[in-house]
Amino acid sequence: EQPSRVWIERCARQIHDGLSVLEEDRARRRGDWWLNDCFSHADIAVSCALCFVREAQPHLIEAAKFPALTAHAQRCEGMAEFAKVVQPLTVSLSR
Repeated sequence: EQPSRVWIERCARQIHDGLSVLEEDRARRRGDWWLNDCFSHADIAVSCALCFVREAQPHLIEAAKFPALTAHAQRCEGMAEFAKVVQPLTVSLSR
């Protein structure tokens, strides 16, 4: 059964609104990492969440609308530690 259009649109708005809040917060920060010069769980969590949304619902993230988040994710994903554990999203639908 297909989810309702209203529910889908509400979820998309919530994702966009959440990303907007994160974008504003990240843009105010001056260091390379969320907590300035200290790479932390916050950096990992945000980068992983962005990667998931980009892969699962790419139309919800436009890099131009979220430049600080995009740059942050690129910095994280450019680290060797991230490359070692990357797990691309794959979906298998079977009935």
